[in-house]
Amino acid sequence: MGYDTRNNRSWNNGGQGRKQRYITEPEPQIEISLAKYYCNKGQMLLPNGTADVYAGKFRRITNHQLRKILDQIKNFKSQSGIENFEKIRIQLFFLLPMAAYNAGRDRNLEPLYDFLHRHINEKSICEKKDLDVLDELFTSIIAYHAYHKQKG
Repeated sequence: MGYDTRNNRSWNNGGQGRKQRYITEPEPQIEISLAKYYCNKGQMLLPNGTADVYAGKFRRITNHQLRKILDQIKNFKSQSGIENFEKIRIQLFFLLPMAAYNAGRDRNLEPLYDFLHRHINEKSICEKKDLDVLDELFTSIIAYHAYHKQKG
């Protein structure tokens, strides 16, 4: 156990007075192509579907924070026709450490990190169609998010 001379208190094994929080298990990663996983667009896009459920989980996240992710996805989607898809895919994977960093700084962003961790991996993003599905899903999430914020 160390001692912090600035505050005259012990470190308590690195706890430094942080609150203990209980972590829920995130949903497992999607292990198949997103285009195959979300082949039923109705389940994904209609009210009470996947997008609506995630919008509810994101209720504590600002619209601006969600739009930043959507802008990145749309940017990657537009580049995928011009550049090598593998290069775009690697750039898309970089969203995960950035989301983890932001979730570490602001606990309200943990559901967003969990969503990205579930949907963006080597098995789920295999071709341009998967990027299109991710774009449709995230655009719908933002639409439902705005609807629920407006509704109150």
